[in-house]
Amino acid sequence: MDLDAPGSRARYELSLVPDWGDIERVRVSVGLCADVVGRNGELRHAVTLATCELLENAIRHSPVGALIDYSLAVENGRATVRVGNPCAPGSEDGERLESVIRWIAGFSDPRLAYIERLRQIVAAREGKKGGLGLVRVAYEGGCRLSCSLAPEQARVTVEAQFVISPQPRALTELAPVVGAAQVPAR
Repeated sequence: MDLDAPGSRARYELSLVPDWGDIERVRVSVGLCADVVGRNGELRHAVTLATCELLENAIRHSPVGALIDYSLAVENGRATVRVGNPCAPGSEDGERLESVIRWIAGFSDPRLAYIERLRQIVAAREGKKGGLGLVRVAYEGGCRLSCSLAPEQARVTVEAQFVISPQPRALTELAPVVGAAQVPAR
């Protein structure tokens, strides 16, 4: 499948009631979707990392029995992971999430945000492990994170957007171009 061709796109969507066991099943199916679009393992790693982290956050911060919406879209040289979930009434989770994403965006490189967050965790010395997940997604996944709040619906949506590198051409296509030895066709 050539998703670099104009007009090409792929989409995977689901809605689920929060269940920690679903995260692994969704990770596997999203990884297979990334494979179907014919990309290297980097896209697979990035979208599955974002998928797991965003779903974990959604489950952790959603009311029991709430519906979580998930989508992966690949179009126009970009892959987008989107997770939407309800917030508990009166919760400050959405504002806190928005603040963390703005903080990450304030760095010129997500690697610098990751290093700073590690420093903060060490300096706190409270043994508290939290607060590294979204920074890790931005750094390791190489994506841009965004968040939208819909207070009237008590809903938060987080989006991780990745730029897809052009797919390398097959060796059989390159051999005649670069004058290399001919590679037998399969």
